[in-house]
Amino acid sequence: MSHFKMQPDNLTNKEKKLTYLLIIVLLIISVVFFGIIRRISNYESDIRNGKDYINIKCEIVGYRAKAHSSVFKYEHKGIEYEFSQHNTDKLKIGEKYRGRLNKYQPEVAIMLLNEPVIDTTEYKSSIARIIEIESKKGDLSLVTYSYEIKNQKFTRAEYVSSFFKLKIGENISVLYKIDDPKISYIDRKIGGNPH
Repeated sequence: MSHFKMQPDNLTNKEKKLTYLLIIVLLIISVVFFGIIRRISNYESDIRNGKDYINIKCEIVGYRAKAHSSVFKYEHKGIEYEFSQHNTDKLKIGEKYRGRLNKYQPEVAIMLLNEPVIDTTEYKSSIARIIEIESKKGDLSLVTYSYEIKNQKFTRAEYVSSFFKLKIGENISVLYKIDDPKISYIDRKIGGNPH
């Protein structure tokens, strides 16, 4: 039976102290980093649950590809902020959504993904066909549909309240942006059903 034999330590006392100091510094940085992430997560949870929030309007201005997140901007008391939201990489730059910010930490906000801001003068109606429905956490579904504008085909994924009972293969009414038809939304006024 062989026994594990400790290898001799070749570090000097000074090198050992530096190594221990480096480990302690890395541990402190890790604790602080995860504490900040947890605090932001708690604020986001409070906002979603309707505690201590202020309504805002958000506009998507960019992406963080590794995090599958959209970067959105919003304004509060004359100050412009940017924040990102995970699993929103299917949204398009320029889209606007209602949102909420934390009353005590205005740099923390969320977009309400099933509440797009639509200026109806910039949109027209069309018919689309649902090709996929994916359940998401909470009461949202990610609905993917295709439609054709001026002989060009578009596919769109949109977060919709599970309240709407949509089915794959169903035709629905959508509103598409006239000057940017890749942006569209299921017509909430008629529950998504075509005229």
